[in-house]
Amino acid sequence: EVHMKRNFGLQDQPPPLFGIQEGFHSDHKRYAFSGEINTENLKRFIQDYLDSKLKPVWMSEAPEEWAGPGNVRKIVGNEMEDLVAPGSDKQMFIVVYKLHMKNWHPKADALQSVADVLKYVDGFYIGAIDTTVNGFDMARFEDCKPNLKTPLGYLFNGDGTGKLVKYDGKFVKSKILAFIKDHSSVVSSNTELIAKREAELKQAIEDRKAEEKRKKKEKEDAIANAIQVDLSGDEGVIKQTYVTPTEPQGPPPDGATVDAHYTGTLLDGTKFDSSRDRGQPFSFTLGRGQVIKCWDKAFASMVVGEQAVITCKSDYAYGQRGSGKKIPPGATLKFDVELLSFTPPDEPDVGLR
Repeated sequence: EVHMKRNFGLQDQPPPLFGIQEGFHSDHKRYAFSGEINTENLKRFIQDYLDSKLKPVWMSEAPEEWAGPGNVRKIVGNEMEDLVAPGSDKQMFIVVYKLHMKNWHPKADALQSVADVLKYVDGFYIGAIDTTVNGFDMARFEDCKPNLKTPLGYLFNGDGTGKLVKYDGKFVKSKILAFIKDHSSVVSSNTELIAKREAELKQAIEDRKAEEKRKKKEKEDAIANAIQVDLSGDEGVIKQTYVTPTEPQGPPPDGATVDAHYTGTLLDGTKFDSSRDRGQPFSFTLGRGQVIKCWDKAFASMVVGEQAVITCKSDYAYGQRGSGKKIPPGATLKFDVELLSFTPPDEPDVGLR
């Protein structure tokens, strides 16, 4: 049922479902039956297929509402034919891709950047269709095949001829923009609007960098002014808290499951690991030797929402053995940590989740 609804455009049809499929690639033609299923209707449907009277449908995701100018429009199989029909007056740059193909995501970012630059240009769209789950008639798209290995771009200029111009350049913003300007009358006639938008985007980047610099300086000042707490008694583990929550919960008891974010660096600032970069908090059981000694000591002293820098001498870190290629023997380490939550043994979770 799921296959029929998606691949034959029968999302609104209750089962049983019936159709004819000429193959199993995304570009193979499919013909969907709609109406009451009975012997006469099915005979007529099959005869119409044999007489080439049926209009094919394509494997297709359900359409999604476009987020508007400045965003890449998701194209699905059922709408592709109308978008690039010879009589269509739409001007579009369309990218054909497969979601899991190598290096697609940076190219998708470049495509979004192009859409952002063209935000104020009425009548021109940036679209993308994933052929993993959508089919269309590829015959009009030069070099486009079901076993696509790399994204392909095409400009449809809406001049009534239905012509598609293949893009052969690199998938970077500047190259794609230059190609579009050369082949789209709508875009080439709106250079002032494009320049205005590019200036806005440049200013936004500068503002973001300035804000990041301000926050970094604010954090550095907070750390520099933070009281140094000797957690080990021999200056082997020093904690400097730079964010203290107004309503603290904790510290976690021995045996609690702790969820935390961290960024680990050497004394020269070289980063060797970060849960923040992965976007995934790190979990461990406190006081059970699952982590280095300084972590057990540090997190046993923290409350939920607290952020601190922990300086760990090698005796409380990885000692003279080091760890892998990134942490040398005898290294003193710094960890910028945050206690996100903890779960006491056999008790409900406590924290910021």
